[in-house]
Amino acid sequence: MPPDLIDLFTGVDLLAIESNYDPRMELASNRPWSLKQRIMGRAGHLSNPDALAAVRAILDETGRRFGPNHRPHHIVLLHRSRHCNCPVLLRRLFTQDQRIAPILTLAHQDERTEWLGLPGRAPLVGEQLCLFHRENSA
Repeated sequence: MPPDLIDLFTGVDLLAIESNYDPRMELASNRPWSLKQRIMGRAGHLSNPDALAAVRAILDETGRRFGPNHRPHHIVLLHRSRHCNCPVLLRRLFTQDQRIAPILTLAHQDERTEWLGLPGRAPLVGEQLCLFHRENSA
């Protein structure tokens, strides 16, 4: 993930990021090699390890700018491949980082994601449609 994108995502209240595929599952799939190359290439999708590295970089930069206890209220993993990813593997990988574990949500293709709001108060109608950057909302 380019450093300028890491910079743009620093300090958000909710971080939603693609975690599309597990590299071993992608390579072992029966997909054509040309599709695997497109998915796994630099302009393709984010693998689980790449997504984790990006989330960690965003959390590290957020900590440097705003202090170690400042982090998003939610981290949502999006656009998970049905055939080349596994929610169990994904959760196991991301929850190794204790900053991520308590705020992790996996989005699923066929089911609604739980309502995400700010801790300590009931969510407002339409609140999930608004993403506020902490620097702009202060």
